[in-house]
Amino acid sequence: MKRNALKFFAITLLFFVLGISSVSAKEDPIVAVVVYDGEIIQMTESQHREFEKVEEKKYKEAMRETKRREEEAIEKGVKIGEENIVSNIGVEIKPFNAGLWSTVSNVNYESPYLDRSQKSKVSPTIVGPGTISVQYSVSVPASANISFSQLKAARLSFNTSVSSDENLSVSFDVERNRRAHIEFIPRYRDITGYKEEYFDATLLDRTFFRVSEPLKVGRFADGEYRLVYE
Repeated sequence: MKRNALKFFAITLLFFVLGISSVSAKEDPIVAVVVYDGEIIQMTESQHREFEKVEEKKYKEAMRETKRREEEAIEKGVKIGEENIVSNIGVEIKPFNAGLWSTVSNVNYESPYLDRSQKSKVSPTIVGPGTISVQYSVSVPASANISFSQLKAARLSFNTSVSSDENLSVSFDVERNRRAHIEFIPRYRDITGYKEEYFDATLLDRTFFRVSEPLKVGRFADGEYRLVYE
């Protein structure tokens, strides 16, 4: 119930900020489609400009908060994971030896953000006039500074990868004599905290972890599909 209420509030707020209406959509061509927590939202050029401002602010805030928590861990003398793990395959959970076990603590889930460094082309390039639609699916990987197997063994739940769907009904009108394609930008959420290893009740090791988790609700990966002129 609480999650549904939060979801409704977030989507309602997004609509309010962008000023989305059926009338404005008819006056201004659609240039982007956003999948937000499973909901599909169309945007005109003016709406998309405002959306990008909001998303850029959210991205910077998420990065600052993740960095702050890492610096806080360093001040407390907590070891920082230094691996750069990126994977889009399943994770094998290997059990510890008898008496050894691990868990996570001080876990924090940051606000979701669009990661433009992970953008992908999801359509061929066409020359207008014409209509272009999504034709390629994309696998979106998670990344972490500790191995996925260790985090899963510590019972941290997160998506190791998600896939966009080429069957999403997204299409855009391309202007005459202009080349364009569709680009997908995935939505991520950072998860931070401490991974702790114990022997019986004795703490052996504590490591700060960071996971950048791709988001997906239903069939479609969260993110932005937008028309890009070349």
